[in-house]
Amino acid sequence: MTKHFLFLLMITSLKSYAQIPDKIDGKYLVNLSLPDIGVVTTTLEFETEGNTFKSYSRKDADKLLLGNVKAPLVRKMSNFKNGSLIRVEKGEFTKALDTIKLKGVLVSSMGNYNFIGYILNDSIDINLSKRNLVTYGRVVGNRKDVKLPLKDYPKLFANAMEITKEKIYRKSLLDESKWKNFVSSMNNILPEIQDDLEMVSTFYYFSEKLNTSHFAFLKSIENNSEIIEKRKYTTLEEKTPSTGYLKISSFDGTSREIDSIFNLISQKNYKNLIVDLRNNQGGTVESGMALANNIFIEPTNGGIFLTQKWFNKRETLPSLEEYKQFDNFSQSNYDQIISGIHSKQGLVLRVIPNKNPFTGNLFVLTNKATASTCEPLIYELKRQKRAVLVGEKSAGAMLNGERFKLYDNYFMYIPTADYYTSDGYRIEQNGVIPNVETKSEDALDKVLKGLIKE
Repeated sequence: MTKHFLFLLMITSLKSYAQIPDKIDGKYLVNLSLPDIGVVTTTLEFETEGNTFKSYSRKDADKLLLGNVKAPLVRKMSNFKNGSLIRVEKGEFTKALDTIKLKGVLVSSMGNYNFIGYILNDSIDINLSKRNLVTYGRVVGNRKDVKLPLKDYPKLFANAMEITKEKIYRKSLLDESKWKNFVSSMNNILPEIQDDLEMVSTFYYFSEKLNTSHFAFLKSIENNSEIIEKRKYTTLEEKTPSTGYLKISSFDGTSREIDSIFNLISQKNYKNLIVDLRNNQGGTVESGMALANNIFIEPTNGGIFLTQKWFNKRETLPSLEEYKQFDNFSQSNYDQIISGIHSKQGLVLRVIPNKNPFTGNLFVLTNKATASTCEPLIYELKRQKRAVLVGEKSAGAMLNGERFKLYDNYFMYIPTADYYTSDGYRIEQNGVIPNVETKSEDALDKVLKGLIKE
């Protein structure tokens, strides 16, 4: 009796194990959320063998970008294995009660991420993380057959181009051959695009050739902040009693956050301050202006934004006399500057220092990913010899960009104003060269060990 019972138990366990692949194999309709692309809907197909699995988005999708001839050659040297835009490698699964736990590595052109989560009742929920295991993105969805394409992508693109023509800072750009080639390339591919991931990837691939920053097709969902973990944008570390190190990872924070940390810097009475803007890709003018107000000592002309209202009448830059007629903007307020860009031909940035700005020695770390809001700051700091820039040339991505809604939570990010420094330099596509050039990873040591005099 006991042996019979044990035999039945073993058979039951084996049957349970054998059913696991049936609960994983198949296609899942998922929302993939990553900061670089927003939130896109795509399909992931799972295949299992033993307690391992592999997963991938639609095969041969790379042919949309590369063509039938080039795609197989590029696959040998890139992440586009089987032509899928994303895939999961080193996948393993275990079963705990009614839940299947998954772990692997998501491989994509945006980077590689730890892929850790579960499947429960045909629903999948995955966290995407980097080495420190802090949530960077997410994959959520359900196992189901779907009808492709998911959307009318030719219609979406037509809508996107209509809004671009209406909002872009210089309409004449759209008459240039590279813009016409971009539109033609997209229109040729659009009938073959099957999901959001393919649409966003294709748009990014072909628009890169425009040499224009702040231009993207994206998709978001409501309460996106719940999907991507909110980050802390500023951290202060004391390197020595006389030297502070301020890391600003993004200017997506508030002026209150910047002002608060400078109150602490003031209390510390540092002689030297290192501001690390490496990999800071910009953000809103609010926190950017707040930083400027805390580190410039004298009132400063921060350059000018020129809008479509200016370029509709002329292609040249303002003369000195015209420059004086533009309104000044000096507030750490995003809504106010956007209002000015929508209503004026141009807007001059004016930095008015706080009552007690930092007046010590200033060092700013930069690299090729230091972009947008960072760049007018570092240019003027260098020009005035207020700070020593150390690292790599900045990104050269300085236009005012705004988000415009299409439909069904799709939107366009469009450059609505060009930018020139106070002495007429165009940072866009040119960047800012540091005072001391060195590899990004060596920049901090260069300051601490070679430039600071205690």
